[in-house]
Amino acid sequence: MQAPEERKELTLKEIEAIRKREAAAEEARKEADRKAFEAQQKAEKELQEQKAKERADLLKKQEEEEKALLKAKADREKQLEQDRKNKLKQAEADRKAKLKAREELRKQKRARIQGKAQTKGKRA
Repeated sequence: MQAPEERKELTLKEIEAIRKREAAAEEARKEADRKAFEAQQKAEKELQEQKAKERADLLKKQEEEEKALLKAKADREKQLEQDRKNKLKQAEADRKAKLKAREELRKQKRARIQGKAQTKGKRA
């Protein structure tokens, strides 16, 4: 037998075995790369779906807030209009009460004047 250092030629079976091992290693590396790529694609897809859901949720929340603000604004405007109407009614009621009070004072004044006139007429 030859010493391993002296042996430089490989047999056909050894070459085929080496090539087979290299091919298997290459195939295993390709499979690992494919699986890693698929895992990365899956993770990116999940991230995109999560971001899309978050955007949809945020949009829905913003729409709800906007609806609430619009409702609050409409309620505020309605209340202001009601307050304005109440103020006008009160002003009209005050005006009528003032006119009634003036008319009452005129009647009292006339009655006093007539009462004085009748008193003078009886004395004379």
